[in-house]
Amino acid sequence: MKKFWLAAAMIPLMATSAMAETDLEREKAAVIAVDVLVSTATTAEAGLSTFAPDVLQDDFFPPQRKGVSEVAKDFDYYMANYADFKAVILDMNADVDGNLAVVYSHQHFLAKGKNGTPDLDAMIRQTDILHKINGAWKITYQHLSVPIDIKTGKAIYKP
Repeated sequence: MKKFWLAAAMIPLMATSAMAETDLEREKAAVIAVDVLVSTATTAEAGLSTFAPDVLQDDFFPPQRKGVSEVAKDFDYYMANYADFKAVILDMNADVDGNLAVVYSHQHFLAKGKNGTPDLDAMIRQTDILHKINGAWKITYQHLSVPIDIKTGKAIYKP
């Protein structure tokens, strides 16, 4: 009889744990969806919709971008100078804790240059910090980099 009562007492705890796991998986899926959108956006509006207004971004080239209006300049540059932009997400992982999330990935970027701009074919590492703001996940910090050849000190662009 004691085993029955112990098992009965455990059922709500198990249900709560299962709900928490489901909520965590749902939040992970939500932050990954934001990161997939920013990486695969074909319009500036779509890409910029993923950023918080006061986002900080460390892109490949200095200086650090502060605010979505500075990040928008990069989107405008890429949209004006490249066509057929494609990001192949090779791997992507997310960690979520409450209203804070980290998403990190490796991506293969491909694009056709326009107006004399060379084609883009590069391996990219991306790390995004997201905060849940008014119920929506927004990127508050983004870091982009390329691998470095330790012998030459030069960037390795080719995957």
